[in-house]
Amino acid sequence: MERDAFPGFLRARALGNLIPPTIIARLIIGLVAMFGGYWTAFILIFLDAPRSTRCWEILPFTVGVYCLASYQYSLDPIMALLGLTEYTPFSFVRIREPYVRKLLVKRSITVLAVTILVDAAISVLFILVPGKRL
Repeated sequence: MERDAFPGFLRARALGNLIPPTIIARLIIGLVAMFGGYWTAFILIFLDAPRSTRCWEILPFTVGVYCLASYQYSLDPIMALLGLTEYTPFSFVRIREPYVRKLLVKRSITVLAVTILVDAAISVLFILVPGKRL
């Protein structure tokens, strides 16, 4: 049982709290948000918009990075910190097992740290790059 069932359980329930349809939806939303963020960033750079206007790029980049990180790790960090998991689309259940909850909280803190770091790096890069009117 340790070789057959337990690794699949860990992958499906203990290391993540999302189901495959929701994971794919997060991938699509993340890619569309990142495309919109990059598009907006380059337009604002090439129109030589002020940096105060470029600060709005943080929003699509945050949504995109968060959704892509959720896709990559099969884990929604905010849901995990609240102690929720998903069994069917948009049907959430409390995590009852203390070990699984502890595992998900540790992973969610790591995923949030990665999300914040990547989001900050991308946002700072596109906000501080000098503009060039074409």
